[in-house]
Amino acid sequence: MSANIRSDGTAVSRVPSEEELDWRVFRLAKLGADDWLAAEIAVSDVDVHDVERLLAADCPLELAWEILR
Repeated sequence: MSANIRSDGTAVSRVPSEEELDWRVFRLAKLGADDWLAAEIAVSDVDVHDVERLLAADCPLELAWEILR
């Protein structure tokens, strides 16, 4: 899902657990995402908390997705 670069140039990837993906889909659905959009965002590198912040600022969910991806 995400990769970080160490100071020595080594890339380190982290794959989210099934529980994390389930939580992300659940949380996104609670925020108003349909099943497809919730799954699309859940498997991306987008931080769900960033989505929440944009929604709190009255940004539509689809626009938040466009901004963050």
